[in-house]
Amino acid sequence: MDVADYVQNITFRLLQPSTPRPSGFRALNNVARKAGIHLEMWMTRLPEDQEDMQRRLTRACKIPRMSTFAIGAIINRAVALMPDNRAYLNVGVWNGFTFLAGMASNPHKLCIGVDNFSHNNSPRTSFLKRFNRARSPKHVFREGDFREYFAAQHKETLGLYLFDGPHTYDDQLDGLTLAEPFFGRGCLVLVDDTNWPQVRQANLDFIARSPFEYRMLLDVQTPRTGHPTYWNGLMLFERGKRKAGAGALHAECNGRTAA
Repeated sequence: MDVADYVQNITFRLLQPSTPRPSGFRALNNVARKAGIHLEMWMTRLPEDQEDMQRRLTRACKIPRMSTFAIGAIINRAVALMPDNRAYLNVGVWNGFTFLAGMASNPHKLCIGVDNFSHNNSPRTSFLKRFNRARSPKHVFREGDFREYFAAQHKETLGLYLFDGPHTYDDQLDGLTLAEPFFGRGCLVLVDDTNWPQVRQANLDFIARSPFEYRMLLDVQTPRTGHPTYWNGLMLFERGKRKAGAGALHAECNGRTAA
């Protein structure tokens, strides 16, 4: 099953993405975690390989996070199916959940994380311990600003790109525009926090202005942040062919044009 079919066939018990989270749910979830019960995993019904995905992500799901098991499953599935000559790039790793979710049981897939840990109470030390414990030689972390990273370091063709950096409109738009020259045909682009209007609008403006076609695979909003299905909203779109009549790629990086 490819990623498009996979994401469109994820369902949930008890709460749907559009259902408000009941009062006290977060406290119940925390108690369940301490008892070794993964409530999110039980609620999330994957279209196939449920037990295998739970095994893959059990450790990652113990990390402090602003994400969900369903999102981690989408990431892990996309990385597992990614061609070996493509890379997964996660801009904004925080404690590491979305990055380590891609790395889990994928030691031969190139996974790159980028973060400058500029936010208050940075989890840099804790993240690096987790990363170094879980990494393979194909897993890389680069510390720094995402704009500087794209300007000076990134070279790999991407099969999956997750932007979870600063979420102003301009940051969101730059995060997509600077990465686009490295998107291979069929590259999957994942953006969270799409409940926020500026994030959602930046995504839509990027797609409208791009010289490439994009297919929206998932576009879901939740009643509020912290939802156990898709947290604070999620978009997943796929890069296609160049639009008819489109000119040269407007954001080429050192003359490089994506395949």
